[in-house]
Amino acid sequence: MPLSKRGRKPTEARLPQLLDDIRAIAEPQTQADPSLTSQRLYTRLSAAAVRRQLIAQNGYQDAELPTEEVIRQRLNQLGYRLQRVAKTKPQKVIAETEAIFAAVNRVNQAPDEDEHTLRLSIDAKATVKIGDYDRGGKNRVLIPATDHDFQPTDTLTPFGIFLPTTHELWLSFVRSKLTADAIVDCLENWCNRSKRDCPTSVGG
Repeated sequence: MPLSKRGRKPTEARLPQLLDDIRAIAEPQTQADPSLTSQRLYTRLSAAAVRRQLIAQNGYQDAELPTEEVIRQRLNQLGYRLQRVAKTKPQKVIAETEAIFAAVNRVNQAPDEDEHTLRLSIDAKATVKIGDYDRGGKNRVLIPATDHDFQPTDTLTPFGIFLPTTHELWLSFVRSKLTADAIVDCLENWCNRSKRDCPTSVGG
């Protein structure tokens, strides 16, 4: 008997629509290579999951479908690789990175060299609850602490003022919401406490 007459026919000959159906199932669960360095595609669907969906969604019979190994081979042939679909990570460095930082340094250098300009960096952090809390730490004195049903005695928002040229840092803690008026009050208090000649305009 000629070799061409032996064995089962290739899967594509028996099920001509199979590859298109596999592609239709895998495509919605597919992501391009996050590094953008290849044409590789990733899918979070295993061969077993694709086979189950071929039966549930496309009406294939279990007996007529090839094995999971054959489905896996067909996925590979179509360019799909099994991998959890991840969020695309932005490139940390791009071709224009050095030019961008050079421009930022030039902009920052101008006020640093101007004796009439004061450059500040300001920022606020998440609110901090104040109370008799115990987080498993140790101290040298006996201080009562609450291990449950926390009822904060106060809630504060840390607000920082940093001077890049001298590396000085000043912290304030605001009880009210950190509105624009609150920020101006913090800056005014800082000017008074630091006894500096604050300009009429402050750059961040």
